[in-house]
Amino acid sequence: MTAGPGREIRRARPEDGESIGPLWASSFNLPPGWVEEFEERFRPERVLVAVEGDRVLATAQGYATAQWFGGRPLDTIGIASVATDPIARGTGIGAEVMRRLLEEARRAGNVLASLYPSTLPFYRRLGFEFGGIFTVHRVLLGDLPSARSGWGKGAAADLVAMPEDDEPIRRSFRRLAERENGLVEGLEEDWWRLRVLGRHSAEEPGGTVSTDDGEVPEGYAAYRQERLGETADWGYRVACTHLVAHSPRAALALLGFFRRFKGVGRELTWQGPPSDPMAFLLPEQTLQVARNWRFMSRILNVPAALEGRGYPEDVSGEAVFEVDDPQFPDNRGPFLLEAEGGKVRVSRTDGDGFPPIPIGSLSSMFAAYVSPAAAARAGLVDPRSPSLHLLGRLFAGPAPWTPDFF
Repeated sequence: MTAGPGREIRRARPEDGESIGPLWASSFNLPPGWVEEFEERFRPERVLVAVEGDRVLATAQGYATAQWFGGRPLDTIGIASVATDPIARGTGIGAEVMRRLLEEARRAGNVLASLYPSTLPFYRRLGFEFGGIFTVHRVLLGDLPSARSGWGKGAAADLVAMPEDDEPIRRSFRRLAERENGLVEGLEEDWWRLRVLGRHSAEEPGGTVSTDDGEVPEGYAAYRQERLGETADWGYRVACTHLVAHSPRAALALLGFFRRFKGVGRELTWQGPPSDPMAFLLPEQTLQVARNWRFMSRILNVPAALEGRGYPEDVSGEAVFEVDDPQFPDNRGPFLLEAEGGKVRVSRTDGDGFPPIPIGSLSSMFAAYVSPAAAARAGLVDPRSPSLHLLGRLFAGPAPWTPDFF
């Protein structure tokens, strides 16, 4: 694939790592030690590069993931490592790499794409819009309840250290994903090992604990101990990538477990929903938001995404709508959507005479990030469109989020 005179867009090769590692370290301000670990973690088959001779000008990386909406997983490419050499910025080569990555992902059967943006205009021009929130919560360890607080003696579940077999906690995660929107699960072998369980670092102590419930634990947590920073003269942070509880007894057991770290340990952080029910178990209003970051989503295949998503079983009806998607003509419609019994069917039809819905706006409503009524107030869709009422009922559900940053 060519991208202008002397330039080529192709899959990365192992030898490209010598250029890609420093480019990513510079682009994302990564710590010095990261480059030393890069060779072990580099997967060239995931990375698309634009090159000119031996020089890597731009990159984009795609993870095979499943993202959950309405209780169903959808094939989704999780995009990361979008970087352009400063000398090539402003030439359009980064956007061209992204368009090629989206085209390849669609051909491979992905119906969605999700990413964490460093800037909004660049990704909005590519059809992305807000699709959910990544939230890090923080509480002092001394403010956590003990395992016996509030629920009576012996109410908390028993915890065990997780063995190398991670499948039980993956099943527990999927149980959570089925009732939420937006949760992302990596499908490749290193996703859980590196991103969730943190088994790439021997410098930060940590582990994984779960309730002793057999095949599907009632709760689990993957954590590590982090230094508080050079300005702190004492203590460490207990940082959870996942802190999942399906019942009060599991939540109380996990919070009580982390309370035992107080002393040298100072605080607990975890990546959870924006309105985390864990707050109900704290004796005071001490839960803080340490970080919020919106991720963006884009529908790659409108009929397949709509038909693959889950919906409320009591919503039925039909609506006609058009879509504006400059990159993928097959997404433009117009479409007839027929809903019944928690499923929809999408087919071609004649237009309804109203302006088309931009692909980014449809993606944001699809994800339940914004309701059609709110989208109309923000100018994202035409408020007169008769399809908005049915779309609003279909896409209603929990606010989208995910505990994983990629």
